[in-house]
Amino acid sequence: MVWISGGEPVVFSKINETTFSIRAKLPIPNMIYTLTDLKVIPYAPAHYLKSMHIKYNISANAKAVELGYNDWKDRFYQTFNIIWIDERYDHNMPVLDSHFMDRAFDAEKRTYKANPYFYAVDIKGNQLPYISRVKEYFHIILIQSTEELFRGKLI
Repeated sequence: MVWISGGEPVVFSKINETTFSIRAKLPIPNMIYTLTDLKVIPYAPAHYLKSMHIKYNISANAKAVELGYNDWKDRFYQTFNIIWIDERYDHNMPVLDSHFMDRAFDAEKRTYKANPYFYAVDIKGNQLPYISRVKEYFHIILIQSTEELFRGKLI
């Protein structure tokens, strides 16, 4: 993935083990949102994923097969690339978002916990988010026709 700003590539530089810098020709106002959005992951928590990669762990393939994956690549892909709305999502993978999914009960409800490592604080220096647990429920609404939808009739 290459990000472009003002016709030039955005440059990501490693400063140390936990810090990186971003240089862009023009401001990118939604950069933090993009970096923390779980549907677009341009980074990886290396300390978490290295144990699953054959380059860093010679036992990665055997462990993946033991856990029911085809091989280490299958486990790595499914851990890193599965987004939070999928039931295969790895709830232990570190995130930058304000909350992480604690439990997916089924397609109709999930719970989230506040991320204790979330980067933001309020103007008084208090750690965000304020809400420590979120319960999310989905309700399926059936509509028999477009006409009923426009009239506001829900079944």
